[in-house]
Amino acid sequence: MTPIVVWAEILVSDLAKATDFYEQVFQYETKREVDGPLAMISFVGDMGIPSAHLIQGTPAKEGSGAIVHFAIEGSLEDAIERCKAAGGTVQDGIVDIPPRRFQYIKDFDGNPLGIFEPRV
Repeated sequence: MTPIVVWAEILVSDLAKATDFYEQVFQYETKREVDGPLAMISFVGDMGIPSAHLIQGTPAKEGSGAIVHFAIEGSLEDAIERCKAAGGTVQDGIVDIPPRRFQYIKDFDGNPLGIFEPRV
């Protein structure tokens, strides 16, 4: 079956600064690519297939963009601290759901994100 969501593209105002932020918070391997019309930074998943990209552009007005949730390794609390240290904003509180728990955050452009700690 084809996945419902193929990949996500997140518009950021400063590609280099965003790369530093996302690498620090999520601790993913990234790769710079120029496969399409714009340079992008790809997050590379377990199978070596990009699952999301950062694209230089004009982010949605704060609070109006889609929320992309990223799975993290390790504890949610550690990822929250990395977000704060990288200049992001932590919103509300930790949300518990049957598959585990997550936290809403925003990057420095105000892009809404979720950090998700899956059950292991």
